[in-house]
Amino acid sequence: ATNKMQVAVRAYENMERRWLSEQAGILALHLHDGESCPVCGSTNHPQKATEQSNAIDEKELNNLRDK
Repeated sequence: ATNKMQVAVRAYENMERRWLSEQAGILALHLHDGESCPVCGSTNHPQKATEQSNAIDEKELNNLRDK
C-alpha cells in the first residue's frame, strides 16, 4: 500500500510541475499590447509564451490529487 501511495504522489507531483510550467502560456493567451500583464505589470509583450498543445487543465490535476 505504501508503494502505491508513493507512486500516486510522484505522479501527482509530476503533473503539478507540468501544470505550473504551462501557466505562462495560458496567461499569455490573454495578453494584449497596451494592457498590463498580471504577473509583471508590463504593457509591452514582445515575446509571449505559447500554450502547449497537451496542456493539463486544473480539473485534470485536481482529479488526480483526489484519487
